[in-house]
Formats: sequence, C-alpha cells, structure tokens
Amino acid sequence: MRFRIAVVSLSSLFAVSIFPTRAKAQVELYLDPTAEIEDRVEDLLGRMSLRDKIGQMMLDAENTFELAPNIGSYLVGASDPPEGENTPSVWRERFNALEAFNQQPSGIPIVFGTDVVHGNNIISGATIFPHNIGLGATKNATLIKEIGQITAEEMITSGLDQTFAPTLAVVRDVRWGRTYESYGEDTDLIRSYAKAFITGLQGETQPFKVIATAKHWVGDGGTTGGVDAGDTALDLDTLLEIHGTPYIDAIEAGVGSIMVSFSSVNGLNMHMHQELIEGVLKGEMGFDGFVLSDWEGYIRLPGNYSDQIITTVNAGVDVIMGPYHSYFIMSILTKAVNGGQVTQSRIDDAVRRIVRTKMRAGLFEKKAEPLDVDNFKPLGSPEHRAVARQAVRESLVLLQNYGALPLQKNARVLLAGKSANNIRNQCGGWTMSWQGISEEERHLIVGGTTVQAGLEALTQETVTFSRGGVDDPSAFDVAVLVVGETPYAEFEGDSQDLSLDAGDRAEIEALKATGLPIVLVLISGRPMIITDLLDDVDAVVAAWLPGTEGDGIAQVLYGDFDFSGTLSVSWPASMNQLESGFVGSNPNALFGYGHGLTYADGPQQRPAEPSAAPTKAPVVENPTESPIASPTESPTEVTLTEAPTKAPTKAPITLPGGGTGGGPTDDEAPSKPKTPTLTDSSFQTISFEWEPATDNVGVVNYLIYDGDDLMETTSEASVVVANLQPGTQHSFTVSATDEAGNEGPRSGELLVSTTVLVDTFVDQDEFASDGWGEWRVSHGGTAGDGYSYVLLDAPGFEDTAAAMHYTVDSGDWGFSNIYLDFSEGQSVNLTTNDVIGIRFKAQGQAGSRFTVKLGTPLAQWNWIYYQFPFETAEEWTQLVLLFDRDFQPSDGNVSYALEDAIENSTSIVWETDVVNTTGWLTIDDVEFITPTSTVRPHLLNESSDEGEDNSDGNQTATGNQTATDAPSEEENEDTSSENPETPDDESEEDNQDDTDENQDNPSNDGSSARSIFVGITPAVVSVVW
Repeated sequence: MRFRIAVVSLSSLFAVSIFPTRAKAQVELYLDPTAEIEDRVEDLLGRMSLRDKIGQMMLDAENTFELAPNIGSYLVGASDPPEGENTPSVWRERFNALEAFNQQPSGIPIVFGTDVVHGNNIISGATIFPHNIGLGATKNATLIKEIGQITAEEMITSGLDQTFAPTLAVVRDVRWGRTYESYGEDTDLIRSYAKAFITGLQGETQPFKVIATAKHWVGDGGTTGGVDAGDTALDLDTLLEIHGTPYIDAIEAGVGSIMVSFSSVNGLNMHMHQELIEGVLKGEMGFDGFVLSDWEGYIRLPGNYSDQIITTVNAGVDVIMGPYHSYFIMSILTKAVNGGQVTQSRIDDAVRRIVRTKMRAGLFEKKAEPLDVDNFKPLGSPEHRAVARQAVRESLVLLQNYGALPLQKNARVLLAGKSANNIRNQCGGWTMSWQGISEEERHLIVGGTTVQAGLEALTQETVTFSRGGVDDPSAFDVAVLVVGETPYAEFEGDSQDLSLDAGDRAEIEALKATGLPIVLVLISGRPMIITDLLDDVDAVVAAWLPGTEGDGIAQVLYGDFDFSGTLSVSWPASMNQLESGFVGSNPNALFGYGHGLTYADGPQQRPAEPSAAPTKAPVVENPTESPIASPTESPTEVTLTEAPTKAPTKAPITLPGGGTGGGPTDDEAPSKPKTPTLTDSSFQTISFEWEPATDNVGVVNYLIYDGDDLMETTSEASVVVANLQPGTQHSFTVSATDEAGNEGPRSGELLVSTTVLVDTFVDQDEFASDGWGEWRVSHGGTAGDGYSYVLLDAPGFEDTAAAMHYTVDSGDWGFSNIYLDFSEGQSVNLTTNDVIGIRFKAQGQAGSRFTVKLGTPLAQWNWIYYQFPFETAEEWTQLVLLFDRDFQPSDGNVSYALEDAIENSTSIVWETDVVNTTGWLTIDDVEFITPTSTVRPHLLNESSDEGEDNSDGNQTATGNQTATDAPSEEENEDTSSENPETPDDESEEDNQDDTDENQDNPSNDGSSARSIFVGITPAVVSVVW
C-alpha cells in the first residue's frame, strides 16, 4: 500500500535551545539561538547570494578546501589525515583552520562529515563496535541506542559534526558486498534500530549532538542478485513496505539528513527518481531535513556532466557529494539557474533544509566557542570499550554445538586460523580506510584485543597458536579455528562464491587429522557456505565482524557468558539457494532467521535426520533465549577442480555453485546455447550475446569459456568480458547450468580479437595551434605539504613551460596535475577519434614509485592507475598511456573520460605522484597520441630510443615497426576494415632484446635520453572503481 504520514514539526518536537537569552537587538535574527528556527532560516536565506546558496549545497573533500571557498560541507577521510598523528586533537586543529579559512560573510558554519559506521572508525584509538550485521543478532535496541551515544561522544571530541550512518538497508541477498552494513533481513528489526541509533547519535532534544544520516534511500539491500548499486525490481508499494518503512522511524526520530542510494528502482536511478525523493520522502513522509547524494552518485545518470548535476538537483537532492569537483558543480548550477534549467525555488528549498539542520544541530553557537574536551570521556575509554565488549558477546550466534563448547579453562587449547590474532580482520572494511587496512597497517588500530589475547587472558592452562600443524596432538584437548573473510567494502565485496577460501579449508583438514574436537569461529560480514563442513567440526560460532574487542568472543567461548545472539539473516545452504531467490522464504535454508543455540539448552546430538529450520523470531527490546534448531539438509555443492589447459589472458574464476555433476533429483542438463554473436569490442573488452538455452526446471547461470578457461558466470544471455590484453585472439563458448548443478553442452565458438594499439603523436604546440585547447601543468601546494591542487582558471598558469618541469620534493609524498584543458577549444568538434592517449617523460629519484592516473575532474570513477618504479636516479622514462573508449563501470552509464571533457569543455587530468618517504619527480615532453593505420600491437612491451626527427615530421623508432604520417580519412577508412597482422614470437623476442640493450646503455645527457614504453599489461595496470 502507499501511505501518507503526519510528522510533527521538529522545531516543536524538541526543546528549542539550551542557550541563554540575548537581546535580539544585539544580534542578527538568524544568529539568535532564542528565536524560532524557521524565522532564523528565512532571515538568513534573504541575506544570501546565489553563490552563497549553491556553496551550501556542496560537499567536497576536506583536503581540497583551498580550491573553492564558501563550501557548506566537507567529507573527512581516514586515509588522508592531517599532518601529525591521527588523533582527535590534530583533527580538531585541522577543522578549526578550515573553518577560519572558509569563513563566509554570513558566518554559516561548515559541517565536517564522514562514514562513522561502527564507532569513530577513522581515528586511531577509537572504540570500534561490531558491524551492523552483528548488532542485528543482538536483537537489543537499548544497546544500539547506547552505542549511538558513545559514537556521538567520540565524534564530538574529534571535531566531527555529521556521520553517514545508520544504514537502514533491508538485505535480501547476502552476495551483496554491503551486507554487513545492514542490521538484517527483517524490516521490523531495522525499524526499531533506526529510531534507537538515531536517538543515541543526535540526542533526545535539540541541539543535536551530531547529525545522523539514514541511508541509502531506497531499496539498496534489495537489488537483483545482490549487486551493489544494482536494480531493485519491485512495485512501489512492495518497495516501500519492505525497504521504505524504516525511514518513517528515522524521520520520527528527527534524523537530520538522508542519503540517496547508488542503486535503481525498476531501472530508474535513485539520484534522478523525483517521485521517490520529492514525492514520497519529502512529500508523503514529511521529511524536512536535507537529502544528499552518495559519492558522485550523479555520474551514473544519462547525459553529460551538466545534465547529470541538473537532473540530480531537480529530483530533490539538496547536497551534492562531489569531492574535488565543487568548483565545476557550482559553475554548472549557477548557469542552470540563470538559464532556467533549475528554478530559484528549488535552490531555496535545498538551502532552507541545509541551514535548518545546521541550526537544529546548534552549529552556529557551538562553533563560536572552543570545545571543552574535559566534558567528554577520551577515545577508547574503558567504559566505552566495555559496552563494545558487551555488543560482541551478544552478537555471537552459536550455530552448532556437539559438546565442544564451552571451553574448560583448564583445557589445553590449540588455536589456529588467519583471524585468531588479527584485529584487522576483526574490524573489516570501513576501518581506518574505505576498504579496511592492509596487514602492514594493523598498527593503525590502537587498543583493543584479538581473539588470541582474550583466550590467553582467561585460560588456566595454555593457548598455543599454530597455523602449521602440530607434531603431538595429544598435547592438546581442543582446537579452536578462527577463519572467514578479509576486509572489503561496497562493490569490492560483491561475491558469487561465499565458500571459505582454500587456506581456511586446508587448516580444517589439518585439524581433522589431529582427532581433536574442533570449534569453528567465523569472522565474516555475512553467512558463509559451510554445509559440507558441518560434519567435520564440533561447534560453529558466527562472530561476524566484532571490532576491536575480541576478548568478548573469548568470554563466551569459555562460558563466562552464555550465547544470546540469534541470526538476523537467513543462512543459505548453497549458492544455488541464493540464485533461487530470497533465502528467508526458503524452508531449506541451512539455518533460518532467529536461529541461535545456548549453553542452557545443552549440547546437541548428531542427528540422523536434521530437523527443519526455525521460524522467524520476534523483535524484542532486550535479548532473550531463542529456540534451538538444527541444521537442515541441503544439496551438495559441486565445484570445478580441473586445471586450465593453457595460461589465460584474464584470471579464470571458480563456479559459485553447481558444476558438471547432477543434483539429487534432477539429472537433465540444459540445452546447448546458440553460438554467441559479437556486440562490441575494444582493446580491453569484448561483449557478446546468445540465444538462451532451455531446461526442464530452468536455467540458473551461463558459464563463459575462453578456450578451456572459465572466465565469467552470468544469469543473463549476454556478457562483457573485461581486462583483456590488447591485440589478443579469443575463442569464446557458452554453456548453461541449472539449479541442481547440471552443465549442458557448450555453444559454437565465437572467434574474436581485441583491438590493437596505435602510435602517432601530436605535440602540445600543435594541439594549441589547432584550436583544441591548451596544456596546463601546475601544482598548488608547497614542497613537503604532501598535496597539490589546481583550478583551471587559477593564477600562475601563464608560464606553462616552466610549470611543465615541476619537481615534487616531499618528505612524505606528493602529486602534481597535468590538465589538458579543452575549455579554450569550445568551437572545435573534437571527438574521441582525434586523441586516444598521451605520452610524456618522467624522471624520478631512485627507489621512488611513479604513479599516473587517467581521469577527469568530472568523472572520478574513470580513474585508471599506472605505476612505474624508478630503479636508478636521473632515469628518464617515457610513459605511453591510452584511453579506452569502452572503459566504463558495469552499469554502463558513465561516459568515457575524454568525451566527458569535450562535451563539458573541461579537462582531462593526468595526476602524477611520487610515493615514498623521500622522492622527486620531473615531467617533460608531454604529447598527444592520435590514431593512424600503423599498428604496433607490442608497443607497450617495446623499448626504444626517442628516435630522430626526420624532415617530413616522421618519428623513427627502434624495433620492428615505424610510425608514419597519419593517412587521409579515406585511407583510414580503408585500413580500419582490415584485420592487422600481429608480429610473430620471434619479433617479440627481438623487442625484448632491444629493451635489455637499452637498459644497459642509459643516456647521460637528459635531453635525448632513452625511453621505455610502460603500459597495459596485467603486471603494471590495475583498474580501481
């Protein structure tokens, strides 16, 4: 059903102010905390210029504050801390400096926000709570409110004003990489948590302690196949009933802001869904805070960059999260308002909501006085960690127990597993960094305990940690194995295979050989496929991602506390169950929603026939004992074990579920798909489609083979195979599988080659003289500051020749930007066929690593990274980087970077950085690459001298081929239809010999130094979305 609710005005719902009365004559109305907030808002709005208003709608990155003053909000990232230690006091000083620099005439305070999603996870020493999936298992809304209160306190002491939390996603498919950000699959549970957590964060009365952000409106947890930022295919009534109702509770709790989802609803991206934003959220639900975009969520929309921004704002988004792009976005919106594409009333509505929320949060008054940190407990205080430890204990779910638990304190414990002594794995993603930290960065998490440390603190005997097996199993009484997932976030966590990895399974096999009882503790952000392992272990505990307080796990394993957690998501028996739909409605789920055993129930007996999964448990304010349920029978997983017969050009994948064997009741394989038909190709991707196969019970997946290598799986009758090497031939076939795992015969072969690379150069003077635009190379910082920023119209660009030789000399790291500015060439019809890449030289200090990123300031999702290490000082390295017109995110809506720049008269950015403790970098001889009919498939593997300039303008390179003058358009057309030949193996070996020879004879004069082509090979290129 559709619904309309009445929401009481927040100004009357909360106490208006805690500040003493001041005579109104002494201050402007909008600065008077005793005045009605709506009166203050209107007074301020009447004083603001259009630029002031649009500035309030910007959310930029805090490390770019120098570029665009008068910005309303800044995004703070743990991966870019200010100079000094990553501590609250250092961050407060940074924010104070930003506030002083960016002071607006009207005195509107800045909001500093970040993804504080399980404690203040960007600051070293903070209390890191379990991720939401674990908190959902506690079924304890009172605890959730307390966690919100502690999180707010640790944010305030760090100078933070806003968190992009809580996530109110109702997860329906645990393949989703953001499953752990959800509290679970039950709408009612999430509704109770929404109100509790937001009230804990913001407080019961105004002013808010911090600004909470409910996200992601709407349907982010219901996408087809669990694909992050995918499509949720539901009618609007069902969508709102399942995924929308938690926002009613958030609004009633007074949530200050709501973030729009990356995902789509029935094919319409949420960033352009005016009906659901303006109509439902702001209209029917009565939300009067501000709506903000997700990180560059607008670039997934149709049209060019200007179209995307205008569409997003007109759909009802009030704050644009466009880190590094605010300057461009403000210009676009100013022109749009003046041109009538965005109304003044839409701008006023957005700014009214923004300043209203800032006033409700008391920011005008709070930022006028220094923070008294003595009023707050320090980060990671014992009191805060005690609550986190309680949350860990209550989140643990005992899935199976044949008597191995509780551990006896006089037992000799053999401890194993990659996560037994690993606080990084305990914390998971969104901890000190977006994707979590690396093994080498574990020291960044200050405080807390691992599972091993917790066990050692409680045992009366010994806990021996060993991952390499033991010589004498009789020296131990029980084995505890702690394994599972390693950190990830968002789309990086999307998975079609939730099995334990090979290393984890090997450790289980090794422990089985000892004959010891085995306790399996799973550290993961979602259920794992463990059906085939249940007979091998004696107890299974779902510990989720517990955060810093691993001793909470030890306390329950030793029996100091009983288990009380119950599943907030149904646990699938196989990947095939996920393919079949929502596991929560599947009676054959391995463990149903609400499952959770306790010590009080006593140990289980190994049943001859497993009982059925339990029914859904009710949501309660505090945890209670849950009924015991045993695991249920499920189909056996079949995986491919045969090794590839040849080295693949792209890493092969493993089957997510099913394989070549038949299922228990269905042994009829699907039919043979028709031979695939090519739909598109580039030098990195090949796209094709086929006529679907048929099956007696239905096709589940298609397997895509290149020769004998399994390359992709898909549920659709089409595929894009990406990350291929240029100029390589491929033989694709397709087979179909059904739910029982039966694989049908392969289709006929599609023989196709990726496009080859070309090599013709246009220098910068020719580029400018032809009216295309001009080069701009500069840096905006000073040596040693670690940052440099550029605006296209910033001063200091007149002497571009001098700027071309900018040298990074940083005690930490630094980068400079090369802008290829098309803004001067708006009258030129430049297309992607005119420029396909860039070549330039770089020189760096020995031991430094030179990184180049391709992108535009308008489409940061299109960055392509290239790395090159400098082995010797004074070494000139020629870099060749090429555009790929088909290089796009999977949703296909992001324009190719060069097209973005041309269509919007902006620029391409080549961002270079030196990454090391010390290092310097010089850039020289920047040139364009344009297409010709001359093909050099091994261009990027060749080494050559720079070549001599001939009188006719040709450039002769060493090696097997020579670049020639660009042919006429007619010649290009004739040649483009031909299939170019590729050099044979002997030619490639000759090229390698040339490389080795050149490396042995470096140039000494720096002006005609040797050049090494470094480019697209799997060893040196990684694509980061």
